Amino acid sequence: MEEYSVNIEVTDKFNDEVIKCLKIFYEQTPYSNYSSMPNEWSYWFDKNPYGKGLYSIARHGEKIIGFCALIPVEMVVNNSIIRGAKAEFLFVLPDYRKRKAGNLKQPVSVTLLRALYESSYSYSFNLIFGVATKAAAKAHLEAGKKPMDLELLHYFTIFKPREFREFNRIKGFIYKYGSFFASVLLRNRITAYKDSGFTILKSIDSIENINTLLIGENELLYHDRKMLNFRFNKDDCLIYQFENLSKDYLIFSKPFKNGRVFLRHWSSMDLGYEYFASVLKDLFKRCKAAGAQSVNLVFTGVNNNLKIDLTKLGFLKRKSLDILLFYKSNPGLKLSYNAKDWYFTDSHRGFI
Repeated sequence: MEEYSVNIEVTDKFNDEVIKCLKIFYEQTPYSNYSSMPNEWSYWFDKNPYGKGLYSIARHGEKIIGFCALIPVEMVVNNSIIRGAKAEFLFVLPDYRKRKAGNLKQPVSVTLLRALYESSYSYSFNLIFGVATKAAAKAHLEAGKKPMDLELLHYFTIFKPREFREFNRIKGFIYKYGSFFASVLLRNRITAYKDSGFTILKSIDSIENINTLLIGENELLYHDRKMLNFRFNKDDCLIYQFENLSKDYLIFSKPFKNGRVFLRHWSSMDLGYEYFASVLKDLFKRCKAAGAQSVNLVFTGVNNNLKIDLTKLGFLKRKSLDILLFYKSNPGLKLSYNAKDWYFTDSHRGFI
């Protein structure tokens, strides 16, 4: 490729150009675990209750070659509710990933991210978070993000033997069948727990007692009723409300097209084994009936998120390759990078 120049535009206008960028993102990531539709893009960016989204678009002439977006959210930092964002939909076309443009000092990916992050405070964003693989994290780090000192753990149970593309052929074969038979044995453990009564609710508005703060000081998302409705407003989740005094709840996604389901949110860090076991018995039946391949729970490895050991409820465990990253848009914001000071749900997986 001959020497070329790149123009970077940062805008908060949700228009046909942004929709075109989002479509290109899916063309570039056909194996993405998450799918979305244009009506959802409008909801996240244009009709978002926390304000407009922000976009960084890289062009070579008239051709779009790179993109990243910020989805507005509310977060809790140092006991205060702030306006933040999740960085998503990053792509750079393959032909432009390694070669620097003649007018840029850094690669296209770093330049478009830096432009987005450095402009974010002027659009009233205080803090940006996002998750990236170790390979993709390099561009974010060079653009100014910092990693959270955190081990992400991936809990999963398998109903059907599945491929592990991240491993070589021999190791993949071992994981494919070993994890399947281990899952079958581990899931038998939940029969030892007594059932706890629950009701499956039709909507977030039916939840009787919203627990907005689980630890209070630092939370990746501020989970008031508005946030829960924003995250779970469609018929794509299962809301289990328990019959205890505090009316606690667990929220799972319904199976994705690829057969996965996720634990999305929970109301208390002190929920015992009997609550999870009751829900999982029902959820496993639903997953099997829907042809689901597996159930995946992905969240932090620190102790302040759940007080139970999920390996006692049918799940296998392995370390995630993902890294949680922060960019402090507001220079005056005091931020802890110690994971034990934070509460996380699965909001670092998927779009919101």
